[in-house]
Amino acid sequence: MVIIGFAVASDARLRTLVSEIAPWVKSMREQLAEVDAFRREGRRGTVFVNLALSAHGMRKLGLRAPPDAAFAAGMKERSDAFLRDPPVAAWELPYRQNFDAVVVIGAATRTAANRRARSVRRLLNDDEVIVVERGHEIAQTINGRRTAVEHFGFADGISQPVYIDDGSPPGLGWGDHAPLSTILVREAPEDATEATYGSFMVFRKLEQDTAAFAAHEALIASRLAASPGSQLDPGALLVGRHRNGTPLATSPTQSPPLQTTPSTTSPIQPEIDAPSSRTSGK
Repeated sequence: MVIIGFAVASDARLRTLVSEIAPWVKSMREQLAEVDAFRREGRRGTVFVNLALSAHGMRKLGLRAPPDAAFAAGMKERSDAFLRDPPVAAWELPYRQNFDAVVVIGAATRTAANRRARSVRRLLNDDEVIVVERGHEIAQTINGRRTAVEHFGFADGISQPVYIDDGSPPGLGWGDHAPLSTILVREAPEDATEATYGSFMVFRKLEQDTAAFAAHEALIASRLAASPGSQLDPGALLVGRHRNGTPLATSPTQSPPLQTTPSTTSPIQPEIDAPSSRTSGK
């Protein structure tokens, strides 16, 4: 996955970029059809591209932003009182700026994602690019299957909400269906002849302290060891599910250990592109 955040000097320039990127943006209908084809036939989909405008970018284009106070204010204005983030002055330099838009690119292979990212990048001037983030899948073998995991080693992407009934079985121990109104927001005025809908996207860069998590997990494990016969999984007690994805509610005892598969992939390794410098962080 590649994420490119940018800001431009004028509304005309932003309109030009939106019109140039728009042909690559995949519709929801196309995405759902490709997901279905992958499930039935194992056929990989085409490159996914999404373009998200900030409230700042929408105002620059003369568009009326959705009536949402949090979106209109932006994350920086809510970082102290509500989100309890560090002071903006302590953020990485690129994120202290105002973004006009973010392009999200995903593909089945890193090569395909990078190829499309280069195409988008060529449209932008160096001083318009705020940040380029690259994320790589972390994989482990769980119950004999290659499975994507998050940074703490737990199976990822297993509890995605279902907004359109596709006939898939319900989740184990939870209701995974939700109305489309949960994620869609009406964009056009109420008196418009044709309604259009969009969805909010949250773009936050967070540090995950895996060492602290491991320390807490070890502490709980030591306390459980003091209870004869205990088979509770300390990690599952913290997360609510075992590392193989089994919910704690349906299986409170320890799950089978993971078989770790060596992988060439790595956690997110961001690359910061700035007009006069290029650095990498973690």
